[in-house]
Amino acid sequence: AVADVSGHGDDVAHFGLALRDLMRRSINTPSQERMIRGLNDALGGRLDAGRFATAVVVTWFDPTRQAFVCAAGHPHPFWYSAELDQWMVLAPEHFRGGSGRSSGSGPTNLPLGIVPGTEYEQFTVPVGDGDILVLYTDHYIEAAAADGSMPGVDGLLAMAREAPVDDPEQLARSLEASIERHLDGAPIEDDRSLLVIRADESNRPHLPLVPLHLHDRVDEKLRMLSAHEPSQRRLALRLPNPR
Repeated sequence: AVADVSGHGDDVAHFGLALRDLMRRSINTPSQERMIRGLNDALGGRLDAGRFATAVVVTWFDPTRQAFVCAAGHPHPFWYSAELDQWMVLAPEHFRGGSGRSSGSGPTNLPLGIVPGTEYEQFTVPVGDGDILVLYTDHYIEAAAADGSMPGVDGLLAMAREAPVDDPEQLARSLEASIERHLDGAPIEDDRSLLVIRADESNRPHLPLVPLHLHDRVDEKLRMLSAHEPSQRRLALRLPNPR
């Protein structure tokens, strides 16, 4: 999951931690629609007027080798299909598995904390060996160069097409370098988070439980992140893909 809270400062850091804790309590389920609705309702009473959060949640389901995707006002993830050797945007209209719909007639897929009772749409993506999912915050499509130009979704997708696909960390580094070249020295004015996940059939180690003291260290690192300066978080993962 990747989430982004609007604004900067200590209050944003506080709400970011609250959002993370809410997501932790609900994320281990194939259906994310109820979770996102709950996050929306919970954050509605916590965020100041005019403030909101966006999020995209992806759950890997081993038995069917599918990813369940649900977004709340967040940029759509990218998907690389190794079988097709093709990058594409993961949008609900392209994949109608899972629910493929929202259950209400009101607004759908809005950012969190704006309209109580908003419905959210989930869809499923078949994930094969070597496939890649890229989740990112809006910095990567709204990074403004000195002339005001921004990459946009098409520009970032073009950068992904030029990046190596054999190693998730190298892909993440390539995207970062492409954004830096686009900025050409212009200041970075937004937080940025990038998550790259690659399904790897050949890399299927036993995944041990993470000791609690390591969780504590991660929590402490998150609290130490400065909320006053734009921060950068990049994570590249290999996802074991069982036969």
